[in-house]
Amino acid sequence: MERIKAVTREIEHLVVGDIGCDHAYTAINAILSGKASYVYACDIKKGPLGRAAYNISKYGLSDKIGLKLGNGLKPLIGTGVLTVIIAGLGGFLTIEILSEGLDHLPEIKQLILQPMSEIKKVRIYIHNIGYMIKNEQLVYEGNKFYFILNCAPGQEPGYSEAEYELGRVLLYNKSDVFKKYIKAEIIKTKAIINRIESESANGADTRKHELTNRLEMLKGV
Repeated sequence: MERIKAVTREIEHLVVGDIGCDHAYTAINAILSGKASYVYACDIKKGPLGRAAYNISKYGLSDKIGLKLGNGLKPLIGTGVLTVIIAGLGGFLTIEILSEGLDHLPEIKQLILQPMSEIKKVRIYIHNIGYMIKNEQLVYEGNKFYFILNCAPGQEPGYSEAEYELGRVLLYNKSDVFKKYIKAEIIKTKAIINRIESESANGADTRKHELTNRLEMLKGV
């Protein structure tokens, strides 16, 4: 639940679109916390929307959360949504959804992204499309780390390799959760290097070199 609360804390505009809403817990929390006045809960499948409808009705929020069936950002066209949330999807899918849909929603003022993978590529993509990362949170829940990016149209000074890898805001703030993440990544990276050293697969030397550089970067942080 902390991950959902962290996502909704970043909301800056009252009309919100939640892509891949699943059970609609994010939309429900956005309304109950007062961060949003209306949320469009969207999903590509009828099953999740059915579960979402049940939960929305249970909380008595059917007049404040609308359900939309459709692919990517398309269900939000013409809704007046200013904040888009994409949480819990893979990094490549997040990028795909944005690349296929953002041009149809020029009014969007905020993206709240919580990709489950390829965080570095998402940060790079955000900068490539003319957005800046205003804030970033790192949440630890259920033995997993979750990165939450608050993005808006605009430019910011270029990131270093470490900032793209770990997040500029997180590097600056150095929270206890961030320190825990760095320690976990050092252990994980060392384990992968040791495994590579015990194998003789094609491309192992190149991969080991990449991981060794990453390990040094993590230790430096």
